[in-house]
Amino acid sequence: MRFQPGTIPHDLGAAPGAKPVAPLNYRVVGENNPYRHWLVLLCVGAAFGCAANLIDATWAFGILAQRVRGIPSRYVLRGAYPFMTLGTVALTWVSVWLLTSEEPTLRRSRRLVAGALRLLVTGSFLVSSAYVLRLLESFGVQAWTGWFSWLLQSMDILETLLLWPLLLAIATRLDFRGLRWRAAVTFTGLLLASVLSAVPQQTIFQYLSLGPDAFRHFQNFRLATQVLFSTLAALVMVRFAVSFAKEAKTG
Repeated sequence: MRFQPGTIPHDLGAAPGAKPVAPLNYRVVGENNPYRHWLVLLCVGAAFGCAANLIDATWAFGILAQRVRGIPSRYVLRGAYPFMTLGTVALTWVSVWLLTSEEPTLRRSRRLVAGALRLLVTGSFLVSSAYVLRLLESFGVQAWTGWFSWLLQSMDILETLLLWPLLLAIATRLDFRGLRWRAAVTFTGLLLASVLSAVPQQTIFQYLSLGPDAFRHFQNFRLATQVLFSTLAALVMVRFAVSFAKEAKTG
């Protein structure tokens, strides 16, 4: 049986007099856009990072104020220490896991860096939590000194070396021009503050035969550097969160 071009037989098509079927329109729904989901995760991660850096800056400022002005008292700092430490490491852990969320078109090299960074912050979170909860006393860890302090500070240095270049790469990827140099300055300052905390200060000062006044001034300078760049890191994280939110709305 032959049909004329452009015609459909009644037994194979719609019945006579039936309304034509409207064509289906396919479109990508914005809520299901993986790129937008990635930006939202980055925005939330930057907000958590801002909170972590604010706590770190507040804690360093409290220690510096106690050394210089005698307030707050040592008892207040001793009582607040577990909460400040757990708050910082917990917020940092959540922030890093969100900021290292897999981009829809992520390169394999960045996946390796993200995996290493997640493993590092998870270890830092577990070790710091165990120390604060006094679960490591049976292993000889009694004070925030010696090899244990050096271990945690070395982990902080590695976190800084991995996280901020990753943020700098994301800022370059999304063309956040103002955030590139801010992230670079923050990365340099945080790395300097972390290195100053990790060096064996007392050993160096004893080896150089420097007096207690020089050691005290150096400690104050180190704490002031930590306050400055932790506050700067919190402000940069806020800028990242706002930029990610704007990009998610337009993307």
